[in-house]
Amino acid sequence: MRYFLELQYDGTSYSGWQRQPHADSIQENLEIRLSNILDQPIEITGCGRTDKGVHAHQYFAHMDVSKTLDDHFLFRLNNYLPPDIAVRKIIPVSDTAHARFDAIQRTYQYKVHFNKNPFLKKYSLYYQKSKSFSLSTLNTFAASLTKYSNFKSFAKFHSDVRHHGCQLKSCVWEASPDGFTLRITSDRFLRGMVRLIVGASLRFAEGKISLDDLDLAMESGEQIKAPWAVPAHGLSLIRIDYPYL
Repeated sequence: MRYFLELQYDGTSYSGWQRQPHADSIQENLEIRLSNILDQPIEITGCGRTDKGVHAHQYFAHMDVSKTLDDHFLFRLNNYLPPDIAVRKIIPVSDTAHARFDAIQRTYQYKVHFNKNPFLKKYSLYYQKSKSFSLSTLNTFAASLTKYSNFKSFAKFHSDVRHHGCQLKSCVWEASPDGFTLRITSDRFLRGMVRLIVGASLRFAEGKISLDDLDLAMESGEQIKAPWAVPAHGLSLIRIDYPYL
């Protein structure tokens, strides 16, 4: 049977979602514990990659097993997993369902706070803004991004992708109790894309780049002037949408 796992994780201590040599990953922790509990080799396929230090409030993966899984299994699995990884649901799906390829859109958030706060340091970027910095200015830049469909300018170099096309459904900065939060939804994301967009947004709000700089970069496919990929810890994957869930 094929099952979807709906899970959450704090990525602070991990090298990212994907299993990799000589590094601790979310995928490896799950596969080892699933294999031990089920007494059979288990490989899981995630809905996408998250980089080192990135968090997930909602993440899906699928796996094939020869046993029927129930709430007792979910209880055992969560007791066995590290405290910073939690499986919320185990959902039976058709044997053709695919956690990565069937996702129709994904939503990320990036949190920025303006007053030093030790309780936010793992999940939000501490940023000392200038007087000219404003929410409306950030949203001027964010709204401009939605007219583009090729985001090569906001992808890490040497990313292994066939194309750079992304359809942004929304890109909005919102006020939060401690600062501002970007919420961005797209049919797909390129490696490093959200962190580069946040960095460019902050530079625009400080008056260090212009919309002309953005147009030039997007038309040429080159990175925007003075590119800045903000730190990973402020980034969280918060929603994955499927046509059947």
